[in-house]
Amino acid sequence: MGVAVKKTFAVLLIAAIAYTVTADFWQMHQRKRMERTDCANVMKGVSHLNAKCKAVNSFIIAPNKTVTGICDKKNRVKGDLYQSNEPLRVVKCKRISRVPCQYGLDQSGLAYVRVFCHLGQPWHYEGEHF
Repeated sequence: MGVAVKKTFAVLLIAAIAYTVTADFWQMHQRKRMERTDCANVMKGVSHLNAKCKAVNSFIIAPNKTVTGICDKKNRVKGDLYQSNEPLRVVKCKRISRVPCQYGLDQSGLAYVRVFCHLGQPWHYEGEHF
């Protein structure tokens, strides 16, 4: 394999990994709508994606554009860590049973949200401050 082909392959591989990580973020941490009573149903998809019964998981209830906006340079805390410049609606679900894996509401309300961003896209949910 030539050098150019290896570089192109490496770039495509990195892009595919970045896309997968970003897609996982959206599925695990963002909803356009979610009620306080939806934890049990919504967490089925998160546990399936993660292949484990997570102890807690938080969802930002906002349009994609609002969540992506957290990654604006004016919201940088340090390095790749960003915080929303206004409180966003967050629903935090907690595990209430491991076998079978079941969830209920832990906390819900407005909170400042912290995420790690890469190339202007959130890829890891760091936490919230109610």
